[in-house]
Amino acid sequence: MAAHGSDCTSLKRVTDNFPRACLELLVALGAGFIPAAALLDLIPEAVAENPLAGPLIAHGYLTLFVAENVALSLGT
Repeated sequence: MAAHGSDCTSLKRVTDNFPRACLELLVALGAGFIPAAALLDLIPEAVAENPLAGPLIAHGYLTLFVAENVALSLGT
């Protein structure tokens, strides 16, 4: 537990010394890795194993897209 606290303290020091824009870019880079892994590795493998995977993935993506747009339009 003490080691974890030390890591958190070190992280606090690092984030205090970095410009906010640099930290935001690093977070965006890390967040982009997950969709890239899905698009380049997981989705082609799923489609190769099951022909219905492609339409199901597209349906899930479009459902999320519509839900987000509806939520955003209701919130403004």
